[in-house]
Amino acid sequence: MLFVDTCVLLAALIPEHHSDAAATFLEEAPAPLAISPWSATELHSALGMKVRTGALSPLQAEAVLEGFERSLAPGFLILEVQPQDFRNADAWMRRS
Repeated sequence: MLFVDTCVLLAALIPEHHSDAAATFLEEAPAPLAISPWSATELHSALGMKVRTGALSPLQAEAVLEGFERSLAPGFLILEVQPQDFRNADAWMRRS
Protein backbone atom coordinates (compact mmCIF):
# COMPACT_ATOMS: atom_id res chain seq x y z
CA MET A 1 0.00 0.00 0.00
CA LEU A 2 1.17 3.51 -0.82
CA PHE A 3 -0.11 6.68 0.84
CA VAL A 4 -0.76 9.49 -1.65
CA ASP A 5 -0.01 12.99 -0.42
CA THR A 6 -2.41 15.80 -1.24
CA CYS A 7 0.21 17.56 -3.37
CA VAL A 8 0.13 14.56 -5.74
CA LEU A 9 -3.67 14.74 -5.92
CA LEU A 10 -3.53 18.45 -6.64
CA ALA A 11 -0.92 18.02 -9.37
CA ALA A 12 -3.03 15.29 -10.97
CA LEU A 13 -6.13 17.50 -10.94
CA ILE A 14 -4.70 20.89 -11.94
CA PRO A 15 -2.13 21.53 -14.66
CA GLU A 16 1.17 22.42 -13.01
CA HIS A 17 4.86 21.56 -13.20
CA HIS A 18 4.53 18.01 -11.81
CA SER A 19 1.16 17.09 -13.33
CA ASP A 20 2.52 14.55 -15.81
CA ALA A 21 4.53 12.79 -13.11
CA ALA A 22 1.55 12.76 -10.74
CA ALA A 23 -0.77 11.34 -13.38
CA THR A 24 1.76 8.68 -14.36
CA PHE A 25 2.28 7.71 -10.72
CA LEU A 26 -1.46 7.36 -10.08
CA GLU A 27 -1.93 5.30 -13.25
CA GLU A 28 1.04 2.99 -12.73
CA ALA A 29 1.37 2.64 -8.95
CA PRO A 30 0.48 -0.76 -7.55
CA ALA A 31 -2.82 -0.89 -5.69
CA PRO A 32 -3.96 -0.17 -3.11
CA LEU A 33 -3.39 3.56 -2.95
CA ALA A 34 -4.49 5.28 0.24
CA ILE A 35 -5.47 8.74 1.39
CA SER A 36 -6.82 10.01 4.70
CA PRO A 37 -9.98 11.97 5.40
CA TRP A 38 -7.65 14.97 5.79
CA SER A 39 -6.78 14.71 2.10
CA ALA A 40 -10.09 16.22 1.02
CA THR A 41 -9.70 19.00 3.60
CA GLU A 42 -6.18 19.76 2.40
CA LEU A 43 -7.37 19.71 -1.20
CA HIS A 44 -10.15 22.19 -0.35
CA SER A 45 -7.59 24.42 1.37
CA ALA A 46 -5.16 24.32 -1.56
CA LEU A 47 -7.92 25.11 -4.03
CA GLY A 48 -9.12 27.96 -1.82
CA MET A 49 -5.64 29.42 -1.90
CA LYS A 50 -5.58 29.15 -5.69
CA VAL A 51 -8.92 30.99 -5.84
CA ARG A 52 -7.68 33.72 -3.47
CA THR A 53 -4.53 34.24 -5.55
CA GLY A 54 -6.46 34.31 -8.81
CA ALA A 55 -4.94 31.10 -10.19
CA LEU A 56 -8.43 29.55 -10.36
CA SER A 57 -11.95 30.91 -10.40
CA PRO A 58 -14.42 29.63 -7.81
CA LEU A 59 -16.19 27.70 -10.57
CA GLN A 60 -12.94 26.08 -11.68
CA ALA A 61 -12.12 25.09 -8.10
CA GLU A 62 -15.56 23.56 -7.67
CA ALA A 63 -15.13 21.60 -10.90
CA VAL A 64 -11.79 20.26 -9.64
CA LEU A 65 -13.42 19.14 -6.37
CA GLU A 66 -16.25 17.46 -8.25
CA GLY A 67 -13.73 15.71 -10.48
CA PHE A 68 -11.82 14.48 -7.45
CA GLU A 69 -14.96 13.20 -5.74
CA ARG A 70 -16.30 11.56 -8.89
CA SER A 71 -13.15 10.19 -10.52
CA LEU A 72 -10.23 9.91 -8.12
CA ALA A 73 -11.57 9.52 -4.58
CA PRO A 74 -13.49 6.27 -5.18
CA GLY A 75 -10.26 4.52 -6.19
CA PHE A 76 -8.49 5.16 -2.87
CA LEU A 77 -8.49 3.29 0.39
CA ILE A 78 -9.38 5.77 3.14
CA LEU A 79 -7.13 5.43 6.18
CA GLU A 80 -8.49 6.92 9.37
CA VAL A 81 -5.99 9.04 11.27
CA GLN A 82 -5.56 8.16 14.93
CA PRO A 83 -4.12 10.37 17.70
CA GLN A 84 -1.03 8.15 17.87
CA ASP A 85 -0.39 8.86 14.19
CA PHE A 86 0.07 12.55 14.99
CA ARG A 87 2.41 11.74 17.88
CA ASN A 88 4.44 9.43 15.64
CA ALA A 89 4.66 12.09 12.92
CA ASP A 90 5.76 14.68 15.46
CA ALA A 91 8.46 12.37 16.82
CA TRP A 92 9.67 11.55 13.31
CA MET A 93 9.84 15.22 12.33
CA ARG A 94 11.88 16.03 15.44
CA ARG A 95 14.51 13.50 14.32
CA SER A 96 14.79 14.99 10.84
